Amino acid sequence: MLEQLSEQVRGCLEHAADAKAKADLTDDPVLKAEFLDMEKRWLILARSYGFTESLEDFTTANLERRRKFDERLRANTGSEPETRADQFPATRFQCRIQR
Repeated sequence: MLEQLSEQVRGCLEHAADAKAKADLTDDPVLKAEFLDMEKRWLILARSYGFTESLEDFTTANLERRRKFDERLRANTGSEPETRADQFPATRFQCRIQR
């Protein structure tokens, strides 16, 4: 499963596993709680990256469907649609983790 994940998601999951391992190794309840909270935040960030990537895939697929529809419309009617798919450029969300 990990080979299918993006580098960003994989990195977050690795950080989460590291935080969990540190929580398991400590006997200090305050420190353990901090590490478990850190694990939770890394997992939330991983989920956020995954959602953003799936949204990008969905948007890209929809733009392609719209382009094909526009082409069929031009072929069948000889007219341009009021708004074309190429007016909505696919954007890629980039988030960087500061270390």
